[in-house]
Amino acid sequence: MKYITFKVGKIRKVFALFILLLFSISVYSQELHVKSFGIAESDLSAQTQPRKDLNDKNCALVKVQFVGGISEIEGNVITPLIKHGNETWVYMPQGSRQMKVLTQSFLPVMVTFVDYGIEKLESNRTYV
Repeated sequence: MKYITFKVGKIRKVFALFILLLFSISVYSQELHVKSFGIAESDLSAQTQPRKDLNDKNCALVKVQFVGGISEIEGNVITPLIKHGNETWVYMPQGSRQMKVLTQSFLPVMVTFVDYGIEKLESNRTYV
């Protein structure tokens, strides 16, 4: 009888480890990662559809491409956000250095522009 009890106890431990592994994989899959970020040289959207900041200067335009729902963008953002299908247009004043993307089904992601070779945003420029 002790042999069977020991075996059942071991199966419970293996099953618990398996459930823990599945849980950790599902938590990891909920994280967003930025694939790329840079200036879109040929995109003139920031110039043809400008928006002014509080100092009456033209903003930079950051186009966030994401399949799913973006609930909010935090940071130095001039609202409202403009949605074009899977793309959300975010106007930010020149000199902005980071933004936080909040989605409906993923953990928030902080985007620090210097990590992608851009020290700060420039006005009238479009970034993708």
